[in-house]
Amino acid sequence: MSQELRDEPPEETQERYDRKLTITSMFQGKMIVVVVNPIQAVAAEEAGAAAVIPIDGIKMAMVPKEGINTTTTLSAINNVMDRVLIPVIGRVRAGHIMEAKAMEAAKR
Repeated sequence: MSQELRDEPPEETQERYDRKLTITSMFQGKMIVVVVNPIQAVAAEEAGAAAVIPIDGIKMAMVPKEGINTTTTLSAINNVMDRVLIPVIGRVRAGHIMEAKAMEAAKR
């Protein structure tokens, strides 16, 4: 996407880029673990994970059958966030803008 298409000033674009570099350096060489519940998140944190990605275990069981992965519920993400101190990464399917906005609004 070219700079002309963005609605933000160049300073904000530079801030976002710098933030991404900081996050990237934090995770370099570390584990990011996919977890199904808060208990697994705590175990991952104790094992040295740099971050966790919660997924919905019931929906994940359908992935091989249907080939579709879905977004985790906000309550599941919040449950994991309440139990661990490491970053919790919420993932959203490409193109699902409303889900992404809801997740962004729910961040703490």
